[in-house]
Amino acid sequence: MAKTKQHKTYLPEFKEEALILSQRVGVAKATRELGVYRLQVYYWRSSAQNKTTFSERESGLAAGNARLKPLLADQVEALEILKK
Repeated sequence: MAKTKQHKTYLPEFKEEALILSQRVGVAKATRELGVYRLQVYYWRSSAQNKTTFSERESGLAAGNARLKPLLADQVEALEILKK
């Protein structure tokens, strides 16, 4: 009979606490205390950084859109005047 591997799922709160602990005492010690694999903590760290980067990118794009909307409106108005 073949054994199937069960994957553990961790709550987001646990992941955040694990990342905080790993910053404070180091990844190796934190993983020993928490009973998780080292690579798992590195993956969580990478995912958290990607989320931050994505939201920063989104806010930058929103600021760019806000800056360009009035310019577009001016251009549309100029074209309307030229059509007349």
